[in-house]
Amino acid sequence: MLLQGVAAGATTVTKYTPDRYSALRSGVPVAPPVTVAGTADARVTPALADLGAGGTQSTGVVGLAGTPLVLPTCAAAECRDRYTVASPAGLVVDDYAEDARLSVTQPSAATGASSGFLVEFVVETSAGWTAGRAYFATGTSTRAGGATLTVYLYLNLGTNAAPTVLKVYTQIDTCSSATVCP
Repeated sequence: MLLQGVAAGATTVTKYTPDRYSALRSGVPVAPPVTVAGTADARVTPALADLGAGGTQSTGVVGLAGTPLVLPTCAAAECRDRYTVASPAGLVVDDYAEDARLSVTQPSAATGASSGFLVEFVVETSAGWTAGRAYFATGTSTRAGGATLTVYLYLNLGTNAAPTVLKVYTQIDTCSSATVCP
C-alpha cells in the first residue's frame, strides 16, 4: 500500500482518502535522485527468476522498514541492473510480472555520498491488487561527473495468464540513510 498523504520527495503520488493508515511526516524531506521512466508487463524467464531482491524487508516489522541494497558502482556514463522487489521477493518462471524502469542518479564518489531510497510498487489487474516494495542506496560512481543507472524492478503478478493491467502506481521516497529505511 502506498503511504497516504506523503507527497514530498515522491516522483509519482496518487491521493487516497485519509483513513487509519495515514502517515504523517514532519520536516522537509530531500527528494531522492530517482525518477520512474516507465512500466511494462514481462513474462518471467529463468534468468529473471534468478534475480536478487532490491534490499531486505525487516522481519516482524509492520510497514516500511528495511535495509537498502547498495547499487553497484557505475564506471560509465550509463549502466543497467535488474532486481525483484524485496517484499514479497521472488519471481516464478512463466508467470507475468510488472517491471518499473527507474532512472537513478549515482553521484561521483569524489563529490557526493550514497543515499537510500524506497520504491513502493502497486499494480491493479483485472484479478486484483499486487504490491511490493524495494530498498536501494544509490552507491557512488567512479566517474567524475557521476552516472545514471537504469534499474529494472520486477513485481510478480502471480498469474501465468496474460493479465489485464488497469493501473500501476509507484512512489519513491528518501530513506533515513544509505543503510536504513525509512
